[in-house]
Amino acid sequence: MADQIVNALREAATHRGYRLVASRRRKAGTGDFGKFGLTDPKGKPVLGIGDDGLTASAEDVESFLRGAEHDTWTKSAAITPAPPKRAKPPVASPEEPAPSAPSTTSSRAKAAKPRTAKRNPVPERQPRPAPKPREPAPLRIRKASGADMKAIGALFARSAKAEGQQAIEARLTELRKAGGGVLVAERERIVGCLAFALAPALHRPLYGRIATLVVADKHRREGIGRALVDAAALVLAKAGCIGMDAMSDIDIRSAHGFFRRTGFEERSYRFARPLPGKAPR
Repeated sequence: MADQIVNALREAATHRGYRLVASRRRKAGTGDFGKFGLTDPKGKPVLGIGDDGLTASAEDVESFLRGAEHDTWTKSAAITPAPPKRAKPPVASPEEPAPSAPSTTSSRAKAAKPRTAKRNPVPERQPRPAPKPREPAPLRIRKASGADMKAIGALFARSAKAEGQQAIEARLTELRKAGGGVLVAERERIVGCLAFALAPALHRPLYGRIATLVVADKHRREGIGRALVDAAALVLAKAGCIGMDAMSDIDIRSAHGFFRRTGFEERSYRFARPLPGKAPR
């Protein structure tokens, strides 16, 4: 399923007050692969959501959204009041002469108009110019040190996998022993990190692997993730790797799109199995 189509449909649905639901099937011919549905903001089905899954195609959703846009425009045009018509001034009939002003015999009979002192108009206050947006501080990518462990742990504050500063320090040591390491992105403070490792194999030359990539919520869509990936590519190439791959949780779809946009291709599946007495990671 092309991400461009899904993103375009999702943006159009959100613009018209709906939420797009896309199939989670990854294999063509199974279930509702390639199908979509629409709900209102509260999750009530609107289009293409049945008991057996999603039923609407991309064309069905696009057609529905175009119809919704036309209805909204029609309603807004119908309730817009017409501008009031100006009354035409009366036209004097050519047969009836216009009444003439009464004549006066003396200039004293005229009512004297009161004189009003002319005042200088008060100049209107000009609105203050809007303040210029503050330019972001320059981004710096560097290798992590022991002093960065607390800041790195804060990036995982919402994750159930965060186990404290000591656990992160121990894993950094393990990564370094395996030829890997951690890069941090710094913009006045640490706003992202990337962990990488070497992945030797018998069936191919040496590869590098991105095992962790996280960016602070407030600094996403600023190019920080891409900068970290590009910096990791240089480090891994210097270590003798001919390529690199990335690990991405199957439930985090935004991560899948990010890796595709940064030049990665889907070439294999990752299977995970816990060892006896150990929880899966």
